[in-house]
Amino acid sequence: ALRGSFGFDTHEMVEKFAGAGFGRERAEGMMRAMVGVSRDVLGRNEATLATKADFAHLRSELQILEKADFAVLKSDLQLIEKKMETNGANLYTEMERVENRVIKWVIGTVGTSVALVLGFIRLSMGDKKTPEPPQKPPAEQPPATNSGGRRFMEDEGDRQDELSSMGSKHIPPHEVKKLIGLG
Repeated sequence: ALRGSFGFDTHEMVEKFAGAGFGRERAEGMMRAMVGVSRDVLGRNEATLATKADFAHLRSELQILEKADFAVLKSDLQLIEKKMETNGANLYTEMERVENRVIKWVIGTVGTSVALVLGFIRLSMGDKKTPEPPQKPPAEQPPATNSGGRRFMEDEGDRQDELSSMGSKHIPPHEVKKLIGLG
């Protein structure tokens, strides 16, 4: 009269109870009580225990989450790579700016130094008389005359004296070349 799968033989249990001194009616009653309790426990367990289908569903959800996590990690990695490229480009740009500033500073310093040295040389040479280049003897030319036939200057020597009395501090080009090391 007892049906269901309980993992043990109920008929055998009734026989054991009857053999142990319980009456047949009493052994079957005890077995019914045990079957009822077992059914309640199994019913509750079925509601709370996972089945193979539950495990398959859980596995597919985990795979979906894993793929989603991988996609998020991949996008995060790409974002980090872009930031690193941007930072690298910014660093390179800043290095170029610094390099340009240094070059401008060096050129300015060298130019200023050269100007100071040339100024010092000019000042130190200004106190000394610069040797005049040798002059060619004046060529014989007829004296210049105005429309009335009168000469402009008495003679060529007066003209040279007038030029030398002007006090020119001009440094001839060949002397400048010697001073700066080109000649």
